[in-house]
Amino acid sequence: MEAHSKGKTGKWLALVFLILLLSGCSLEYGDGLLSLPKLPGEYLLLQHEIDAILSTGAVYATAETGGDRQAVQLVDMDGDGEDEAIAFFRMPGGDFLVCAYQRTADGYEEIGRAEGFGSSIHAVHYPRVSADGHLALALSWGLEDASTYGMTVFGITENGLESLLDIQYSSLLVEDMNGDSADELCFAVRDAVTGGYSLHIYNCQDEGYRLMSETPLCVEVRSVALMRFGTTRGGRSAVFVDSAATGGGYVTDVVSLEGGVAVNETVDMVAGSGAVTWRLVSVSSTDINGDGVIDVPVAAEPQSGQETQQTEARFKLQWVDFAQGEEPEPVAETYHSVAEEWYLMWPDIWGGAVTASRRSSSGVSRTTFSLAPDRLPERKSNRTLLTVCVYTGDNRASYAVADGVKILRQTAGSIYGYILPENAPEGYALTDEDVSEIFRLMERDWTAGGYPQ
Repeated sequence: MEAHSKGKTGKWLALVFLILLLSGCSLEYGDGLLSLPKLPGEYLLLQHEIDAILSTGAVYATAETGGDRQAVQLVDMDGDGEDEAIAFFRMPGGDFLVCAYQRTADGYEEIGRAEGFGSSIHAVHYPRVSADGHLALALSWGLEDASTYGMTVFGITENGLESLLDIQYSSLLVEDMNGDSADELCFAVRDAVTGGYSLHIYNCQDEGYRLMSETPLCVEVRSVALMRFGTTRGGRSAVFVDSAATGGGYVTDVVSLEGGVAVNETVDMVAGSGAVTWRLVSVSSTDINGDGVIDVPVAAEPQSGQETQQTEARFKLQWVDFAQGEEPEPVAETYHSVAEEWYLMWPDIWGGAVTASRRSSSGVSRTTFSLAPDRLPERKSNRTLLTVCVYTGDNRASYAVADGVKILRQTAGSIYGYILPENAPEGYALTDEDVSEIFRLMERDWTAGGYPQ
């Protein structure tokens, strides 16, 4: 009796564990993962199928990154309104096993399985393969080379899980680029021989993924940091590829898709250079001014000399929009304090007449914006226009109070404040309202190895 009770309890604990797995976060494929099942009995057969695999010594496997990281996931793969179950395991030999289960009148039955041979499951994606809601299962594998990933894309067919694409890549973006309600797979791929990078765009055709188009990235790319989807000034859908550059700094490739052909709008077609987008600081492309167009940050001032690179001038950026066949259009300027995760929208009244300097001591940093000496009006001695103060550490609150700053923002570990002088040079002075409007906290970008990659 006691042994029977323990066995029954173990089964129910396993079922509870499965239900908890099934109640994780979901992406845009529905809320099946967010809600508990109405009746635990719906999943008893699924539990039985999974137990059979676990009894071989397998263990549950989860993805390292991304929004779909559960070991068991409920996703409507065929668009019929009923969720399929996708389960991930690591086998005793170290290989991975993925199994797909379809709902029946009694529960779930296995409809396909496939093996994977990476060092880890890096991420799981469900790209749309058609406008009627059919999805593919795209598994990103971690490899021994940490800068490269493998991907296998599976489709659920009458024959089970069938491979639609196998590829190695450095960075990935899953996005409907041409508005046909099916996702393209955009891969940044490094050539093992030349070391150069290119962008490959695949779409699903005739029940398989085919290369739609490819184009080289600029020769300065050392490693891809981030890929994002957006719109150019010319109205084209594009992939914005932000990369660390050889020799230091960062560059951006803007690759648009027109008529199924990928076009790099920022590269010099003769030299292959993307120097027009170079900046020294690690700031990624974004819609900086809220107009719906993705803007690219570039160095606001020449920064080729070592002396210039060691000054605060390197943190001033000009933001430009690109359109094929046209000159880049400046839309904004900013000052970015990357290490402290804040920036200022550069006031128009400052123009090129203001410089920045920074001082740091234990737990406090102060960035002061001052009028250049040659712009100072006669009989004026004060050049200071604004000081932004950042306080960290256990005593940050008392330091801020002692300095008498006005608080802008507070995070878990920092206090951001500012000081305006009473006698700022006329024509360049800011108000409290101005400072509140131009000060922003930086949003952290996911790296190329993380979601949504």
